Amino acid sequence: MKKPSLLSEVDKYFLIPDDFSTTFERNIFSAIYNLYQNSAARITVIDIDNYLTSHPGAHTIFEKENGIEFLNDCEELSQIENFDYYYTKFKKFNCLRDLKKMGYSTDRIYSSEITEKARKINEKFETLSISDIIDLCKKDISIIEHRYQNRYDNNATTASEGIGELIEELRVSPEVGANLPGHILNTIIRGARKGMFYLKSAASGEGKSRGLVGDACFLAYPVRFDDVSKEWIHVGSNEKILYVVTEQNADEIKTMIISYLSNVNEEKILYGKYNNEEQDRILKAVRIMQEYEDNFHIAKMADPNIAQVKSLIRKYYFEFSVENVFYDYIFSSPSLLGEFRDLKIQENVILNMISTALKDLASELKIFISSSTQLNRGTDPSKSGVKNQNNIRGAISIVDKCDIAYIFMRTTPDEIEALSKFIDATGIIPNQVADVFKVRRGRFTNVRIWSFFDYGTCRKRDLFVTNGDFSPVKDFSPIFFMGGNAGHYKDLLEELNGIKEPTKIIPKQDIKKYNKIEVDYF
Repeated sequence: MKKPSLLSEVDKYFLIPDDFSTTFERNIFSAIYNLYQNSAARITVIDIDNYLTSHPGAHTIFEKENGIEFLNDCEELSQIENFDYYYTKFKKFNCLRDLKKMGYSTDRIYSSEITEKARKINEKFETLSISDIIDLCKKDISIIEHRYQNRYDNNATTASEGIGELIEELRVSPEVGANLPGHILNTIIRGARKGMFYLKSAASGEGKSRGLVGDACFLAYPVRFDDVSKEWIHVGSNEKILYVVTEQNADEIKTMIISYLSNVNEEKILYGKYNNEEQDRILKAVRIMQEYEDNFHIAKMADPNIAQVKSLIRKYYFEFSVENVFYDYIFSSPSLLGEFRDLKIQENVILNMISTALKDLASELKIFISSSTQLNRGTDPSKSGVKNQNNIRGAISIVDKCDIAYIFMRTTPDEIEALSKFIDATGIIPNQVADVFKVRRGRFTNVRIWSFFDYGTCRKRDLFVTNGDFSPVKDFSPIFFMGGNAGHYKDLLEELNGIKEPTKIIPKQDIKKYNKIEVDYF
């Protein structure tokens, strides 16, 4: 009430009505929040009383609980300079409340008894952060996990034990993941494999996010418009993905998705300048996004730290069965640096720790995680040979834990000249090259994949692969693997291609309503 602008500091404070335990308190908070949204710089008791008057049910509760007297006491007793203390303690008690709802005993964290033992417990509670409380719970689980899992899962074995079953398992279900864009890249890395962490690096402005969005769309949406056949075709997978945005906002991702699906350059969509045929494709792209609305989740995390990233990914894995995560950018955020400030850990070590955390999550949950990072400012694109971890900004050790690592850059005139025989064979000039320098459980490393990437639609097409000296890669032949088939999407494809009547009609005036994708802000 004294300083409503605190509600705008979402990077420090995050409050919602459900944080409050009673309807009476939730109604008061909602009133304060909505009054602030309507530009109230300071909110009085009378303001809240007047606001609730227009909500009869809420005002009845307010009067029954002596709301005016309650708020007058709150305003008199509270001290704005102690808000951080109030907020932290409030959130800690909410954390205990939610743990109790789950059946977890919190008596050793906070006690309501009046004993010497309870006093000591509560003194320690004052020093705990929410992360500390969560870690205590995790410790309890890990003890049980170690007692029952490690005893059986980590038994010693011989090289021959179970080898027949392993070979048969790989014959029936090869160790591959869902397709990512590019048949050459897929052959080398075997798709988006579960339990693996992939890292792609590029210089600033080279399209790291656009590349990740293209990869995410290829996994999430099984159909898209084909500019060659002028039809909607089955290309891609039908997987649930989470895209974690650190620098951009959700709307920027959504227009990229529309461009990818419709093959209409994003610039046309941003300016609203497209012809009738392109508008029809955009509307059908919206239709696809609605059809597969559970496949593409977006979460905004502007100032991430390791604890938040772990919590977010676990949430989407357990609540929404998401098994593919795109974390758009590894960087040293203020929150990440602050997480280890007291330990005086160097920045390069911290960057390695978040990379390790992503790999550990991929292994723990058996999910696919992909991320990106920047190159050193001094990286010379014209320098010959395959670029590697020495070109990555911040910490070479970022790639230590990842399973796949490659660097992509725009092609140079000298490279185009050196590739003339390959270009003559394909008829397409590559505008992007990916230097693949780390492939765990793969034989094609230190190779260069030459592609054409459409920055306006986030679509990529692999053209050919060479060694660092522009020579052909010996014994390389692409392997095509694709989960599912066009028959699974027959009805939708017939609808999109005008063969049968659509099951959902999207009015033209709703062209900008592609906000079906839910967005979380952390």
